[in-house]
Amino acid sequence: MNLRRTAALPIKTNQELARRIHASESTTSRHRRRLEDRRIIRGYTTVVDEASLGKSECVFMLVALRSQTHRDKEAFEKALLQVREVAECHLVAGEADYLLRVTCANVRDYEHVLQHVDQLPQVEHVHSLVGLRKVFGDAKCFREALEAGPLGGSASDAHMFP
Repeated sequence: MNLRRTAALPIKTNQELARRIHASESTTSRHRRRLEDRRIIRGYTTVVDEASLGKSECVFMLVALRSQTHRDKEAFEKALLQVREVAECHLVAGEADYLLRVTCANVRDYEHVLQHVDQLPQVEHVHSLVGLRKVFGDAKCFREALEAGPLGGSASDAHMFP
């Protein structure tokens, strides 16, 4: 069973999951519990449409720190936890130290986030990349899985991911 692909399917019950993967309900339930116990499945989540919450702008920030000491990275990460517009924070290698995904209502709101982040004492400089539209996200691998059909789905099920 491919967990990432199965997670995208609108499965509401263990019975439905068992049917899709051609296994018994007890086997499916036992495997799912084992994966949860081993923390391979770390939880379940709801995907929120941020635009419907008034956060239609997506900006990626590449942030370089003045130094890469553990203390500075920890202080920077702690400061970001206070910025509600920062939806994701990734420590990266390359020209920047962090990649942030910021969601906000408009460019003016982003300007406030930029000023706040840029004024943090650990920050050397910030580059912004304004997202025009999301082309695909995690659903891409799920769409490919459905088209391949290993979970009992078929290419005709691909309409679930427009």
